[in-house]
Amino acid sequence: GAPRARAAAAAPAPALPPSGELPSVGEVVEVEVAEEGAPDRTVWSPSEVRESVPGGRFKACVNGDEDFIEEFGLEDEGREWRKVEDQASAKKAYAAAHALAKRKAAAEKAAEKAAAEAAARTAAAGADKGEGKAERKGESKGEGGPKPKKRKVTASGGAPRPPPGVVVSHRYAFGMAVEVAGEDEGFERSWYSGEVLKAAAKVTVRYDALFEEDSDAKRPLTETLEPGRLRPLPPKAQEGWLRKAKAGLPLEL
Repeated sequence: GAPRARAAAAAPAPALPPSGELPSVGEVVEVEVAEEGAPDRTVWSPSEVRESVPGGRFKACVNGDEDFIEEFGLEDEGREWRKVEDQASAKKAYAAAHALAKRKAAAEKAAEKAAAEAAARTAAAGADKGEGKAERKGESKGEGGPKPKKRKVTASGGAPRPPPGVVVSHRYAFGMAVEVAGEDEGFERSWYSGEVLKAAAKVTVRYDALFEEDSDAKRPLTETLEPGRLRPLPPKAQEGWLRKAKAGLPLEL
């Protein structure tokens, strides 16, 4: 199914029965999404159509989140997306969801910046402490003792900043479609698609095609993983790519 994004609090507008027609650019439709905090429940979220795609498909910004531009087709109508009759109400709900997503993104960015700056200050303090020890050691041995190491600085003269990875898994967010690297026996070097349910120091993922072993109802398997085992879904292959494939081309199946 399509990746599911965070649900907005706005009430859904009355939906239309399946029409068999693609929505137009700028039209607001509703997309089925997992409810945050309750992944077993779904709600319909306002989503704005951004682009028509060849082959009877379209792209929409789901729930006002600019990081979730998803693609749908007519075969998904009624299951993953549906048209809304009252466009005025639908656009109002989408605007509210978009504003909420924008505020949240700004807050997350500020938190990441603060965490990176705090890590940089800690690293700088550790460097200063180590430099002081080296100087005292050299003084105790006299002029013939080892010289203290020079402190590394950036072009601006400040202490080196930690890499973006200091804020673990900041690339992943609720509802994002990902692939997980298999590492259990028999699953090595394989990738399995899933959906992010929670992103923190570790990432909780619900698989699309792996299920709990003791579940008679085929309940999708959920795991909490290190972010290093995840990657975003690869882009959709261009039409006719197989005809252009040559011997020796690396593939993943």
